[in-house]
Amino acid sequence: MHSIADSALTEAKIASLIERAHAYPWPEPFQSAMLLAFERRDFNGILLKEYVPEGLVNGRMALVGDAVHLATSWTGMGFNAASQDVLILAEKLAAGDLAMSGVLGQLLAYEAERLVKVRALVQGGQRFTWEFREE
Repeated sequence: MHSIADSALTEAKIASLIERAHAYPWPEPFQSAMLLAFERRDFNGILLKEYVPEGLVNGRMALVGDAVHLATSWTGMGFNAASQDVLILAEKLAAGDLAMSGVLGQLLAYEAERLVKVRALVQGGQRFTWEFREE
């Protein structure tokens, strides 16, 4: 967890954020609102929580969504990623043998398909927010 440090918000950093906001294809009205907030210096720091998972499965237990891979809200992908987790897990379980050995294999297949993707999602959010971390 980390929050934006007041000392990190220099004029140069704000100018960089404005430049990045212009370049990023945010849909309207979000892009205009973000640019206006930056230009007016009318924004607050928020607590950012992130967790990069080492795995999604432990024995007979599989976790999905924020329970296992918590990305900063800046990614805008929390619900989407959780929905994808549930869909892939359901597909794997439906396609497999429901005997215990089959279930374990299907859980590992879910992890194999999703782990790299969800780690990349969380790490992408971290790269965006790294410059605001308090030391």
